[in-house]
Amino acid sequence: MTDEDIERIYRISSDKISETSLALKRYAYNDINWDCRLIGLRGARGVGKTTLLLQKILESGVERDMSLYLSLDNVWLDVKEIYLLAEYHLQHGGTRLVLDEVHYVKDWQRIIKNIYDDFSGLKIAYTGSSLLRLKARQPW
Repeated sequence: MTDEDIERIYRISSDKISETSLALKRYAYNDINWDCRLIGLRGARGVGKTTLLLQKILESGVERDMSLYLSLDNVWLDVKEIYLLAEYHLQHGGTRLVLDEVHYVKDWQRIIKNIYDDFSGLKIAYTGSSLLRLKARQPW
């Protein structure tokens, strides 16, 4: 992955966060323990999982600049690149990694477990819309 690719990823993440509205908070927003190192949200498409996570980043102030949002339905992100981006993000002061639509990545459970195990300085949140895939294989 080139420096240009990494810059693009961070720009897309920043744009996505900036475009998020705080006008209407999702119903589960206050029910989540945001201090947990690992948060998983699953549910049908369109219920607000992504918006909820982006709202938290946007509202968190200083932590916003330390957060990286990755939509895993992006065709050019593979397991190795996701892992390397997590490592890069932590090495450059990142503290939060949001992995959206994890079910698009083969072996997503293992990549989340590896990131969780190897990068203790990162808080990880992930979402998935494919209920059958997510229910069939819990990550741990």
